[in-house]
Amino acid sequence: MTEKNKIDERTAELLLASWRALREGKLKVAPQFRELAEEFMSAPLTMVGLVDTSRLSKEALSFGRTSGMALGMTMQREPEPSPPLLLPIAEAQAELFRLFSQLFAALTGRAVALVANEQEIKDRMLWRFKHEPDAMTEAANAAIDELVAFYNANAIRLFQHAKTLGGMRLVTGGQRTFGPSALNAVRITGLYADTQLLPDPIHPFLAADLHLNAKHL
Repeated sequence: MTEKNKIDERTAELLLASWRALREGKLKVAPQFRELAEEFMSAPLTMVGLVDTSRLSKEALSFGRTSGMALGMTMQREPEPSPPLLLPIAEAQAELFRLFSQLFAALTGRAVALVANEQEIKDRMLWRFKHEPDAMTEAANAAIDELVAFYNANAIRLFQHAKTLGGMRLVTGGQRTFGPSALNAVRITGLYADTQLLPDPIHPFLAADLHLNAKHL
């Protein structure tokens, strides 16, 4: 980002809202502003998911900011969207794993069943980040948005339901990664426990800053 186009956090939010609305066809522009809209839409997203303003003209930048403000005023007048649909408990876990798979594909560009090992995951993410940054960012942000909506609607209900289950329950936790040793422990304790509660590997990254010296994609 050039110094002349350095923007504050609020402006960055307005620009991103305009960029998404234009690309999704939710924001219509008058013919005389079409050229500015096309210039603004052509800007890529940065690795943190914000509009890269480094090559935008002052006119296109002003158009994006103004459009974002107008869009915000329009949304305030619209009724609030319905809350996310609560899933039956029997379907919620399957949906959670579908969302995990969707996020995995967004980050790596490949279905989880087609990836051989952790090194391949790393290699594919680095390649995608280098060669397909815009597609990676857009797909990952969309997948995360769906996952957040799922957590907001179902996470507490799932835990409350687990507490009502009978028999012997085991709660596994304390680690940030779920590797081979953790999996082996679950297999062994599964011989004796009726229910095992495992830590969600994704939710902590969305719920708080884990101080890993890394930016979210």
